[in-house]
Amino acid sequence: MDADVQAVPVHNSADQEIRLALDAKEVVLSGASSRGKLPELLRQIIITAVSGLVFAFLLQITVQNYVVQGDSMLPNVRTGDRVLIDRLAYRFSSPHRGDLVVFRFPYDWYQHNLIKRVIGLPGDVVQVRPGTVLVNGKAVREPYVHMIERYWYGPQRVPAGEYFVLGDNRAVSYDSHQWGFVPASDVFGQVMVTYWPPADFHMYGF
Repeated sequence: MDADVQAVPVHNSADQEIRLALDAKEVVLSGASSRGKLPELLRQIIITAVSGLVFAFLLQITVQNYVVQGDSMLPNVRTGDRVLIDRLAYRFSSPHRGDLVVFRFPYDWYQHNLIKRVIGLPGDVVQVRPGTVLVNGKAVREPYVHMIERYWYGPQRVPAGEYFVLGDNRAVSYDSHQWGFVPASDVFGQVMVTYWPPADFHMYGF
């Protein structure tokens, strides 16, 4: 359990900043008679600052940054990595096989957000043998795997509206082969990029 990958939100003061920025904007707009007295440069600075903060606020509700804790996604995502999550990725589409997804653990007894790789889609038949994952009877090419699986699983058909997920570090990953499938309703984002530290920079799915 300690080795599993958790996605921990990085909190910032964007909401507070945008409220302050909007207050500043209201002062400028409500003072119609005095606005003309402001130097043009100052007015442009205020407008630019407010626009920037509005953009930052919109970015915050579509993209979230997380700090990774755990080793189940080695070598691709490791403890201490900071990643950006696209929170709208699956609002109008569904996960694809191979996507790195962030989801709420589907059972109350382990209340964490996890990062795993999608292996089985709804309707797929998944089977795991030591060193090999088969989907619909065909071996899956997995160059991203760190330590191969040494267990047996299935064959099991993935239920409608659910996904079968595994960690890349199969030797330690706590994933679908142990606790089952992930409902689509629990998947809330796709990992876009590891952006820190620079040595671990990597873009996913592009």
